[in-house]
Amino acid sequence: MDQMPTQGNGSSAARQVNRGLMSTFVVASAVCGASLWVTWPWFGFPVRSRLDAWLIERREQSRRLRSLAQDPPVGVRLPEPSVVCGGPAPERGLSVVVFAGVPSSCCGASTVAFAETLGRRIRGLSPEAARTLVVIVYQASPELARKHAPSAARVGVAADEHGELARSYNAFFLPRAYVLRQGRLQWAQTEPGLPPETIAAAAWEFVDPSD
Repeated sequence: MDQMPTQGNGSSAARQVNRGLMSTFVVASAVCGASLWVTWPWFGFPVRSRLDAWLIERREQSRRLRSLAQDPPVGVRLPEPSVVCGGPAPERGLSVVVFAGVPSSCCGASTVAFAETLGRRIRGLSPEAARTLVVIVYQASPELARKHAPSAARVGVAADEHGELARSYNAFFLPRAYVLRQGRLQWAQTEPGLPPETIAAAAWEFVDPSD
């Protein structure tokens, strides 16, 4: 005659099932961990690198927006750079002021070609625009600034040895360009790396045929 399973036999079977499930979980966890360890150099680091790059970009964007909030308002009169080489600033018309930092820096060296190209682009817009003076402002003594003066027409050089002008204009990145009319701010570059054509187009917006 068959015997009905006892309560003890049922508990033993349940324990065996639980041990089997636990063993399966441990093995699966070990396999997943080993797979993650092996594949981390190919998949983990790129994900972390992209995340770090995104966080850095967000911090830089936040910092730039805070700095832009310190810009002088459009229309305010700013101290005009004292040109030490390349001709005086015009009493009328426009000036495009480009802060370049220290002449011996990479930015200072590249700004000469940048300003010469900018001057050519502006002169090519119209006869009125051709009277616009481009001024490179170096953080240097007048003597040192003269040594780095470009040979192009209508491109002057000014000295800002102690950085007072840069602070007045809030030139927190370099090079940074500003368009002035009779000493009053008309336009300020808001992002780094703009090509000369873009800045020339911005200056063109403020050209007055009566200049």
